[in-house]
Amino acid sequence: IGGFEDRARAFVQVQQGCDHRCTFCIIPYGRGPSRSVPIGAVVEQVQALVKAGYNEVVLSGVDITSFGPDLPGTPTLGQMVRRLLALVPELPRLRLSSLDCIEIDDDLWRLIETEPRLMPHLHLSLQAGDDMI
Repeated sequence: IGGFEDRARAFVQVQQGCDHRCTFCIIPYGRGPSRSVPIGAVVEQVQALVKAGYNEVVLSGVDITSFGPDLPGTPTLGQMVRRLLALVPELPRLRLSSLDCIEIDDDLWRLIETEPRLMPHLHLSLQAGDDMI
């Protein structure tokens, strides 16, 4: 995506699909199994968006905490975010969407705690919020 006209932030899809197979959810059947975008491609997309003037990028996907096991070296979301921020130092703000809080890795917890460019806003997938679900 080359830009998000009239928007303050841009979105970069880093993951698609889901492997969880929750009984109430059709996503695995509609979008297929979890697939991750290689870190290099994510970095290139973010660099292009920053160069185009975007000061904030949101990493998105169906369940971005499942990022990485299908890639060489099986990087975690935290490792990808750490590398992204290191390789794009001119990015002022980074946000994360569609997190499964039980799958947040130690690297990502550390970044949430210590990295000022990673916004302290988490979009958690809570479904219906019903105890049964």
